[in-house]
Amino acid sequence: MRALGQLELVDNLQTLGIHYHFEAEIRRILENIYNLSNCEDHLYGVALQFRLLRQEGYQVPQGTCMT
Repeated sequence: MRALGQLELVDNLQTLGIHYHFEAEIRRILENIYNLSNCEDHLYGVALQFRLLRQEGYQVPQGTCMT
Protein backbone atom coordinates (compact mmCIF):
# COMPACT_ATOMS: atom_id res chain seq x y z
CA MET A 1 0.00 0.00 0.00
CA ARG A 2 1.30 3.46 -0.86
CA ALA A 3 2.29 5.83 1.92
CA LEU A 4 -0.74 8.06 1.32
CA GLY A 5 -3.05 5.07 1.56
CA GLN A 6 -1.44 4.05 4.84
CA LEU A 7 -1.77 7.56 6.22
CA GLU A 8 -5.43 7.67 5.24
CA LEU A 9 -5.97 4.29 6.90
CA VAL A 10 -4.47 5.57 10.16
CA ASP A 11 -6.57 8.74 9.93
CA ASN A 12 -9.75 6.73 9.27
CA LEU A 13 -9.08 4.42 12.22
CA GLN A 14 -8.63 7.45 14.45
CA THR A 15 -11.75 9.13 13.10
CA LEU A 16 -13.81 6.00 13.73
CA GLY A 17 -12.43 5.81 17.26
CA ILE A 18 -11.08 2.27 16.90
CA HIS A 19 -7.39 3.15 16.63
CA TYR A 20 -6.64 1.66 20.05
CA HIS A 21 -7.29 -1.81 18.57
CA PHE A 22 -4.47 -1.24 16.07
CA GLU A 23 -1.84 0.61 18.11
CA ALA A 24 1.06 -1.65 17.10
CA GLU A 25 0.16 -1.52 13.42
CA ILE A 26 -0.28 2.26 13.49
CA ARG A 27 3.05 2.69 15.27
CA ARG A 28 4.75 0.48 12.64
CA ILE A 29 3.20 2.42 9.73
CA LEU A 30 4.18 5.82 11.13
CA GLU A 31 7.68 4.62 12.05
CA ASN A 32 8.23 3.37 8.50
CA ILE A 33 6.96 6.61 6.97
CA TYR A 34 9.09 8.70 9.34
CA ASN A 35 12.24 6.63 8.73
CA LEU A 36 11.82 6.60 4.95
CA SER A 37 11.44 10.40 4.90
CA ASN A 38 8.69 9.80 2.40
CA CYS A 39 7.55 13.08 0.90
CA GLU A 40 4.06 13.26 -0.56
CA ASP A 41 3.69 15.14 -3.82
CA HIS A 42 0.62 17.21 -2.93
CA LEU A 43 -0.49 19.39 -0.06
CA TYR A 44 -3.12 16.99 1.27
CA GLY A 45 -0.57 14.19 1.66
CA VAL A 46 2.06 16.45 3.23
CA ALA A 47 -0.46 17.91 5.68
CA LEU A 48 -1.82 14.49 6.66
CA GLN A 49 1.69 13.11 7.12
CA PHE A 50 2.73 16.13 9.19
CA ARG A 51 -0.35 16.01 11.42
CA LEU A 52 -0.26 12.28 12.10
CA LEU A 53 3.45 12.20 12.83
CA ARG A 54 3.32 15.27 15.08
CA GLN A 55 0.25 13.87 16.84
CA GLU A 56 2.20 10.71 17.70
CA GLY A 57 5.17 12.68 19.04
CA TYR A 58 7.59 12.57 16.09
CA GLN A 59 9.78 15.64 15.70
CA VAL A 60 8.85 16.85 12.20
CA PRO A 61 10.16 20.26 11.15
CA GLN A 62 7.64 22.86 10.01
CA GLY A 63 7.76 24.31 6.53
CA THR A 64 9.78 21.55 4.94
CA CYS A 65 8.91 18.34 3.27
CA MET A 66 10.83 15.62 5.07
CA THR A 67 13.31 14.78 2.34
